[in-house]
Amino acid sequence: MRRALAVLAVLAMVLPGGAPSHSARDPLRGLPVHDYDPDTTPLGGVVFFSGDGGWRSFDGTNGDSLRSLGYRVLGMDDLRLFGNEMSGDTLAAVARRLVDFLRAHLPRGAPVYLAGYSFGANIVADAAARGVESDGLYLLGPSRRGVRKITFGGFLNHEPDGPTSFDVAEQLNARGCVPAVFVTGDVDRAGKGAEVFAAVRQPALQVLVAGAGHHYYGGDARYMRAARQALSWLATRRGSCTP
Repeated sequence: MRRALAVLAVLAMVLPGGAPSHSARDPLRGLPVHDYDPDTTPLGGVVFFSGDGGWRSFDGTNGDSLRSLGYRVLGMDDLRLFGNEMSGDTLAAVARRLVDFLRAHLPRGAPVYLAGYSFGANIVADAAARGVESDGLYLLGPSRRGVRKITFGGFLNHEPDGPTSFDVAEQLNARGCVPAVFVTGDVDRAGKGAEVFAAVRQPALQVLVAGAGHHYYGGDARYMRAARQALSWLATRRGSCTP
């Protein structure tokens, strides 16, 4: 009961929130997206799908961390985007819209990565399976199974098993050769990143964050080391896979 009440309290805090800071900027109009633009010329871009709690403190801190490393980040508030079940085709269209926006606003040839945390990492796997092009995947704490809808069971760490749910590793393998890096808390009890990592067939690296659980707050030395290692590895794999 206490866990259920805590979940309801989280919903009460995030649902009435103000509009995301850049949702009115074309061609991102109408999307619950947060734009983290570095002060200097970006090294690349990251489309980052949040956890099922929406764009909250640890998602924002991750955006700031990646921006401090020189990347422009478009952070998607998944609580707002996936309140109703989204079709796979619509997800692919939304993800391409974000990737195309970044490519148009980055130096020519700069990489664009698809990233996600928890629920959002599952969404990234599904988007990749649907042909959304990127230079690599950055996955924090994915589950074994995902679904394109926020559910109450998801807040309780129950993996979906309905007809529209999907196996995360199978979606990654369906995409074929795309580099994927798993950033995994070594005491994460909710995410199943280590299990998904073991089941994928494309080039993949797992980076463990010592002492970290499921919530990746970013910013601290442990996380920044992991982020640098993950991004460096993705950079070395550019061009190693063909679409």
